[in-house]
Amino acid sequence: MESISGRQAIAGVATGLMIAKPKTAFSYQANSAVTFGVIGPGGRGVYVGTHMAHVAGTKLAAICDFYPDRVSSGS
Repeated sequence: MESISGRQAIAGVATGLMIAKPKTAFSYQANSAVTFGVIGPGGRGVYVGTHMAHVAGTKLAAICDFYPDRVSSGS
């Protein structure tokens, strides 16, 4: 399997969006909340997640980690 560069991947996505109907590609309206998730809530993840959760207009959607005890400590 041949690997592709980042530029090739972006070009492929951009081409796909240009081919799709504009109504299909851009049918989602902007909302007022920024939804975010934390992957790997170690020391940095807990800090950033806690900080973001206290910013007005944000919503924590998910926390995930390979180790289940870290997920419970991150929430």
